[in-house]
Amino acid sequence: MSPMFLSMGPSKLAEAKLPRIYIGDLKSGETRLEKHPMYGDHYSDHIWSILFYKHVNGKIYAWDVPSKNNEVGMPDFHWWRTSGYTCPDFYPAQESDGKYVLKCHGQDNNNQWWHRDWAWYINGENVYGMFSDMLKTNGHVNNENFIVGKSER
Repeated sequence: MSPMFLSMGPSKLAEAKLPRIYIGDLKSGETRLEKHPMYGDHYSDHIWSILFYKHVNGKIYAWDVPSKNNEVGMPDFHWWRTSGYTCPDFYPAQESDGKYVLKCHGQDNNNQWWHRDWAWYINGENVYGMFSDMLKTNGHVNNENFIVGKSER
């Protein structure tokens, strides 16, 4: 990228003021839900949160999700519109084909038609195409912190 375009990014001072979330203690295979420091309330008693996941290979993933009472608000086709269902155990599991898929575990609505379609690969893409892809959080990992609001160059 040319120096001119790089100079159009946020200044060092602006970057220093961006919110940081400590994720240094996130263990391999673990997910964590944190209140989003830049977005306000969602609707229907939900708030915007960031769902973090540390893959077994060490890569950190982060998505913007609605939440309520520290549970992921499941989408009604789109993540910005909740279905009214929340999931206390939304995390990835390795499928028989070796791929990791995020889905709601231990939910009492397993027989509902949409429950099977609430499944996303860890890149955020919906497995069956029925629901929208997950919303990747704008930010990046810097040492033991996730800097919200600035993508890595």
